[in-house]
Amino acid sequence: MPEAVAKAMIQGTSPDVAPPLDYVEKRQALSHAILSRLAAKYGATIIDPLPSICGNGRCDAVRNGLPLYKDADHLAATFATTLSPLYVPALSELRGGLTTTSPGIDARY
Repeated sequence: MPEAVAKAMIQGTSPDVAPPLDYVEKRQALSHAILSRLAAKYGATIIDPLPSICGNGRCDAVRNGLPLYKDADHLAATFATTLSPLYVPALSELRGGLTTTSPGIDARY
């Protein structure tokens, strides 16, 4: 995705690159199927960041001028840290009531 954003910026078009949600879901279908089977087998919890990235049928690559991805498949560290609240419920369950002082979603995103 960074390549598409850079290309748009060079061409002077909007760097707001956002693939359709159905494309992203199809692209990730095999991974999700494997993870779901393993989670069911071992009692694991899957933490899916897509709802935090996607909305209105599209998935952001850039938000407020900042990239969400460092390459085609991996979130940028600065954006990934904003997703830490997604882990609190699963970690709380494991630790028996973990509390957090997490600042939540970074205002830049």
